[in-house]
Amino acid sequence: CSSGWYSLAGQANCTQCPAGQMCPFPNTQPFDCQSGTYSTGGTTTCSYSTGGQASCTDCSAGNFCNDPTSSTETPCSSGEYSLARSSSCTPCPAGYECPSTDGSQNAPCQPGYYSTGSQSSCTQCPAGQACPSTNSATSTTCASGTYSVGGQQECTVCPAGYECPNTNSATMTQCSTGFYSEGGRAACVQCPDGYSCPSIYDDLKVQCPTGYYAESGATTCTECPAGEECPASNSPGSACGSGYYSLGGQAACTPCPAGYECP
Repeated sequence: CSSGWYSLAGQANCTQCPAGQMCPFPNTQPFDCQSGTYSTGGTTTCSYSTGGQASCTDCSAGNFCNDPTSSTETPCSSGEYSLARSSSCTPCPAGYECPSTDGSQNAPCQPGYYSTGSQSSCTQCPAGQACPSTNSATSTTCASGTYSVGGQQECTVCPAGYECPNTNSATMTQCSTGFYSEGGRAACVQCPDGYSCPSIYDDLKVQCPTGYYAESGATTCTECPAGEECPASNSPGSACGSGYYSLGGQAACTPCPAGYECP
């Protein structure tokens, strides 16, 4: 028999020595390899593994080992991780951050942050935008009257009584007297003429009654003064003509009655 082959009595052909055994003699049974040695078959002796090891060494977490005959460990790249005994690194899944390559600190993104995958840290949603999903970079621009300072899942509505001119900052200004905002406004609304707006927090507009008037931006209606008539509620009145009078609060002057004089 050729080297690494054997035959026993009564065999017509030689048999190749099987893997894990050695065949130093062509006419005897194969011998098992000792612990820490190996054979791939067809050999007369067993070989020692690297370092003479009887068992394999685990590849450490944070690395991968794709060559079982080498002790070289290749570190995972940023945004990847591996557990012990890995032959490849795993990309960090979307919606998660993986700050450590050994997978010990993998964590879901917080609301207002997102990751599309293979990230060591989640990305903050930019100011002026809302990011409803933690596993997608899809964002929505804040509408007028709302804002986001960054890291928000939803845009914030400007509160009542204030104006918020910028969608990317929380800077807001309280409405001036004669202006109002019921909320969600980029700019306060001026009270229209002919109305009074007593509150800056809602659009409660009170129409001026007869004999009263208000120009735009008024908080109260003004009573038409004595000696004048105010036919329109949106502008000051005019003086009564000769032979007419007004005691105040009148849309029209009253004619002087017969038998009287109205100087």
